[in-house]
Amino acid sequence: MGEDYPGYFPVGDTQALANLLWRAETDTEFYNTLRGCCARLRPLFDPAREKQSWEDLLRELFPGLEKG
Repeated sequence: MGEDYPGYFPVGDTQALANLLWRAETDTEFYNTLRGCCARLRPLFDPAREKQSWEDLLRELFPGLEKG
């Protein structure tokens, strides 16, 4: 997602997550920034692209692997 992604919070830090969610609910500018980042990143999480990336990686790691 990138180092500049505004939706990060420390793993396991529920208070930081709560603060982030509250900010998204109450700060329109922050919410719009977050939405814009998500919209730009959406193509990276396309299911077909994900599947193809896994297949490519597995073929690279295991050259004899048949497509199936």
